[in-house]
Amino acid sequence: MEPHTCLTLVFFVLVNLAVGVLSTDDYSRHDFPVDFVFGSGTSAYQVEGAANEDGRTPSIWDTFAHAGFARGGNGDVACDTYHRYKEDVQLMVETGLDAYRFSISWSRLIPNGRGPINPKGLQYYNNLINELIRNGIQPHVTLHNYDLPQALEDEYGGWLSREVIKDFTNYADVCFREFGDRVKYWTTVNEPNIFAVGSYDQGISPPQRCSPPFCLIESTKGNSTFEPYLVVHHILLAHSSAVRLYRRKYREEQNGFVGISLYTFGSVPQTNTEKDRAACQRLRDFYLGWIMEPLLHGDYPYSMKANAGTRIPAFTSRESKQVKGSYDFVGIIHYMKFNVTDNSDVLNTELRDFSADAAAKLLGLEEVLGENEYPFTPWALGQVLDTFKTLYGNPPIFIHENGQRTLSNASLHDESRLKYLHGYIGAVLDSLRNGSNMKGYFVWSFMDAFELLDGYESIYGLYYVDRNDPELRRYPKLSAKWYSQFLKGLEEVLGENEYPFTPWALGQVLDTFKTLYGNPPIFIHENGQRTLSNASLHDESRLKYLHGYIGAVLDSLRNGSNMKGYFVWSFMDAFELLDGYESIYGLYYVDRNDPELRRYPKLSAKWYAQFLKGTRSSLVGAIELNNDSSLVSVGHLLQ
Repeated sequence: MEPHTCLTLVFFVLVNLAVGVLSTDDYSRHDFPVDFVFGSGTSAYQVEGAANEDGRTPSIWDTFAHAGFARGGNGDVACDTYHRYKEDVQLMVETGLDAYRFSISWSRLIPNGRGPINPKGLQYYNNLINELIRNGIQPHVTLHNYDLPQALEDEYGGWLSREVIKDFTNYADVCFREFGDRVKYWTTVNEPNIFAVGSYDQGISPPQRCSPPFCLIESTKGNSTFEPYLVVHHILLAHSSAVRLYRRKYREEQNGFVGISLYTFGSVPQTNTEKDRAACQRLRDFYLGWIMEPLLHGDYPYSMKANAGTRIPAFTSRESKQVKGSYDFVGIIHYMKFNVTDNSDVLNTELRDFSADAAAKLLGLEEVLGENEYPFTPWALGQVLDTFKTLYGNPPIFIHENGQRTLSNASLHDESRLKYLHGYIGAVLDSLRNGSNMKGYFVWSFMDAFELLDGYESIYGLYYVDRNDPELRRYPKLSAKWYSQFLKGLEEVLGENEYPFTPWALGQVLDTFKTLYGNPPIFIHENGQRTLSNASLHDESRLKYLHGYIGAVLDSLRNGSNMKGYFVWSFMDAFELLDGYESIYGLYYVDRNDPELRRYPKLSAKWYAQFLKGTRSSLVGAIELNNDSSLVSVGHLLQ
C-alpha cells in the first residue's frame, strides 16, 4: 500500500447546511424580511377527494377527468384531504410553514354554482381554516382554480357568458362573509391567462373548446380566434366585481387583501436580432400585459389590440374604471423559461388564434408538456420579477407556485427538487435585495397531488403520498426535510435541539473528498446525535440518526469512497465544551448524581452493540426508520 496521510473527517451537523455545493449562493431564513411569508400550496380538485360526498356536484374537471383525458386519473379520492386535513395541518406545523395556500371548490360550497349553500361544504372549509389558525398557519385562499361548476358550464357556457360575472361575485360574497374574519389573503382566479389559452384556444383542458387548425385535440366546438379573449375579458370583469364588493362591504371590518394569480415564464430571444427581441416583448404583452395592463391602466396592451383587432373585446368607460386598480397584490406562478423566436409572418394570414396574434414561437414547449424535469434557470424568475418592478408598478407580489416536476416513481431522495428550490429561493432573495416588492413564497406542492393534465404520472410534492396504502400515508422527501430545516433557521442547530436528520449530507461531503481532493483514506472521527441531558435512555432519535448515517457511509463505500473507519460521538455522556452538561451525545448515560458515576447503556448502545456483533436484527421496535435505509451489518461493510 502506498503511504498516505490519513484524513480525519469530523462530520459536524453544520455541514448539513453547506448547500453551497448545490448553488453558488448561500443564505438562511434570516436573510429575508421578518414579515416575509414562506408556505406551500395545493388546490381543491387536486387534493380534496370526496368528489361525490356530502352534497358536492361535479366541476368541469370531474367531467374531463372521467372522460379519460387526464392520463387515466381523476380527483375522486386524490389525497383525501377532505377527511385527513388535521393530519396534513400537523405535517405543515412540523415542516414549519408560515402559510398554506389552498382553493375552495365552488361546486362543494354552492353545488349548482348559484343558490343555497351546502352546509357540509361550509363546515369543511370552516374546519380547515380553524385548524390552520389554531396551529399558527395563515390561510391564503383561491376562489377559482380551473374547477368551474359543471352546472354553470351546461347552463350558459361558463366563462363565455357575462352571466358568470354575477354568479362569481355572489360566490365570492359567500366566501368573504363566511370565512373573511379569519382569511386575510384572497386570490380570485388562478392563472386566467393559461386557463384561457389551454381551454379555449388549444382545447387541451376543460371545457375543451377550440377550432381547427388550432386545436391540439379533436374538437367540434369552440372558436380559437376570439373565445380566449372573451373568457379573459369576463374573468377580469368578474375579478374586479369581486374586489369592488370586498372593498365596499368587508374591507373596513376584515382588513384583508384581494389579488389575482398569473402564469409567468422567463423569455430569451433565440437570436440577438431585433425581430426576436421584439417577439419577446410581444409575448410579454400577450401573457402578462393581457392581465396587468387592464389592472394598471384600464385597457389591453396596444400590441394585442393591433393584432387581434375587433376579436378582443373593448372595455366600456365604466368597466375600465372598475378594472383599473382592482388588486392589492399579484400572485406569480413560475416554473421555467422559454427561448423565443419571431413569427410575424403569420400576421399575413386571415385566420389567426391567440398564439398567431402574438406572432412569436415558444421553443422547447414539448419539453414542458412532456414528463421531463424543468430546466434549472433561477435567473428566469428574477427576470420576471424585474419585469413587474420596472413595467407594472412594482406591485406587492406572492410567488404562488414554484417547484420541480419529477416522475411519480421518483425516489424520496429528490435531490433535483432540493436543488431547484434552493436555487429559486435564492433568486427570490436576490430580487428582494434589488427592490422587488415581494411578500411571500409558496412551494408547489405540499404533497403529491392529482396534477391535472398529468394525472398522477408527474409529481411536485414535498411529501410523498402512498396511493397503494388504504390510509394514503404521507412521507417526507429530502426536499421537505431541507425546506423545514431552512424555515426553522440556523438557531435550531446552534441551540439545544436535536440535529436535523440528513444522512445524504454526509454522502455529499464524502463525494466531495473523493472527486476534488484525491480520495484520501478517511476516518469518520465524530458523528452522532445531540439530545438534552434529561433525555430518556430510550434514545430513539439517536438510534435512528446512527442507523441512517452508517447507511450513508455504506453507500459512499459502494460508490468508491476510500473510508477506513467510523467513530460514534460519544462513547458516554461527557462535558460538551460550550454546552457543558446540558447537551449529551453518549451511547452510555453517566449518572452524575451517583458518587460512583455509574454508566447505563442507552437504546442506541444496545443497537450499536448488536450491529457490531454482526446481528441483522434490530432493537428499534416500533421505531420507523428512514425509508431509504435498510439494516446493515459489519459484514456488509467488510464486503
